[in-house]
Amino acid sequence: MINWFKSLIKDILFRCLIFLFETKKTPDVSHQIGICSLVCHKHVDMFIYNLMSIFYYLGKSLPVYVVDDGSLTLEDSKKLKKYFTVIVESHRSSQDKMSRVLRGYKNILKFRFDEEVCALRKKLDAFFLNPFARFIYLDADLLFHKYPKEIVNWLESKDEETLYTAHLPYPKDFFNYEAARLQHAYRFLLSKYFSIPVDPSFNTGLLCIPNKKCLNLRFLDRLLDFFYNSYYIYSWVSEETALSFSFNHNNLRQLSTAKYVNVWADEEYLKAFTNKTITLHYSGNAKYVKFKGDAIKLAIKNNLFRVNPSEGYHTIILHILKMLLKTR
Repeated sequence: MINWFKSLIKDILFRCLIFLFETKKTPDVSHQIGICSLVCHKHVDMFIYNLMSIFYYLGKSLPVYVVDDGSLTLEDSKKLKKYFTVIVESHRSSQDKMSRVLRGYKNILKFRFDEEVCALRKKLDAFFLNPFARFIYLDADLLFHKYPKEIVNWLESKDEETLYTAHLPYPKDFFNYEAARLQHAYRFLLSKYFSIPVDPSFNTGLLCIPNKKCLNLRFLDRLLDFFYNSYYIYSWVSEETALSFSFNHNNLRQLSTAKYVNVWADEEYLKAFTNKTITLHYSGNAKYVKFKGDAIKLAIKNNLFRVNPSEGYHTIILHILKMLLKTR
C-alpha cells in the first residue's frame, strides 16, 4: 500500500511539474542544426523532460523535429509546441513522404512499412525527413544530468564526425541477459562477414549526425535484404544494427560509456549511474522504474530548468519540494 501511494505521488508530481517549466523556444529557424526524434503518446512527458534537460545544460534552445509514431494526439502536439520550437510530422504525412524518399530502395521501403517489424523502424523517418543540415537524434527516454562538453564542441564546430553512444561493455555488464548476448554476437559476426569494423555495442539513442549523406543507402538496402533472408529483420533492434553498418565508419566516434550511459535493467542502472554520468538513456525496463524519479530530482535540482528562477510561487514550490525530497 505504501509503495502504491509513493508511486501515485511520483506519477502526479512528474506530470504536474511540467506546468511550471518555462518555454524553451528559439528564434533560430534557419534549420542549420536541430534535434529530431520519433515520439509516441506515452513518452511525450519523458521527451519534454529530455529536451528541458539538454537545453538547460546547453544554455540555449534548438529547433525540434518530431515524427509521430501514429499514437500522438492533438493535445500532445499542442503540449510540445507550448514549450518548444517544434515541427510535429503527422503519421500519415511521414508515410507519404517516406514512400517518395525511398523510391529506388526496395528493401528499405519494405522495411519501413513492414508492420511485423519493430516500430522503431520509423526512426528512419526522423533521419530522412528532418529539415536540418546537421542534427542530433534523441530517443525520448533520455536525460542530460550534466554539461555535455563533447556535444557542445561538436555543435560549435564543422566536424564531420558522427558521434554515437554505446551499450555497456560485453560481456561483464550484460547480467546474463540472453537477448543482449545474441544481438552482440550477431553484430560481431556481421562485421566479420561484411569486413566492416562495426562496434557491436553501437546504440542509436543519442546520435550527432553531421549530414544525411553519411548514411550509405545502397548498402543499407543490401543489408536489409540480407536481414530478411536470415529472418533477423524481426529482432527487436534490427533497425539499430542496420544503421550501425550504414554510417561512414571512418568518421564514427564513440562517446565515453562512463559519461554517456545506456541502461536497460536495474542491475546496469545501479552500476552505471555515477558522478561521471552526463546522459543516461533509460531503455528497456529502466524507463518504467527509474526515469520519473530521476527526472523529478533533476528538475528540482536545476530550479525547474529555469535559467533565471523567478521570485514568487515558483520559488516557494521549489523550496517545499527540495525540503520534501532533500534535494540540494
